Amino acid sequence: FDVKGVKSLQQKALELGYADYMSEPVVLRGYCMSPGIRLINSGLVQLLCAQFVLHKGHTDDDVQWPFKQKITLSIIHPGGKPERQLVVEPFHSAEHLQKPITPKNRPAFFLVPSLNHANLSRDGYVNGDQLRVKWEVLP
Repeated sequence: FDVKGVKSLQQKALELGYADYMSEPVVLRGYCMSPGIRLINSGLVQLLCAQFVLHKGHTDDDVQWPFKQKITLSIIHPGGKPERQLVVEPFHSAEHLQKPITPKNRPAFFLVPSLNHANLSRDGYVNGDQLRVKWEVLP
């Protein structure tokens, strides 16, 4: 998915301490979810972290709960340079990783590991005020 309006997200993170971008819901390995990112101000550094929201889905009874699959978030370079990746492993007992009983759960975000957003911008991963993100739920 493409994160559009990166500059406004950066500004919001400066003002509020964080800013979220969520994509539209998709089904990955049977889980209905909205993948996304969170920018967090951490002192002098702005961190890019993985986050997602679990939604009620048609296959909820066919998948394992709580959600505990590892996730790979990759930042794609528009010029073909190597991807920058995060691999996150959800904390299994968290409430937001349980089977949704309302239309959607609260967002789950992962502070560790993270990427330095300034380095991504400097190295050309932000292009035309957008960032291309690939999201994979691992088996």
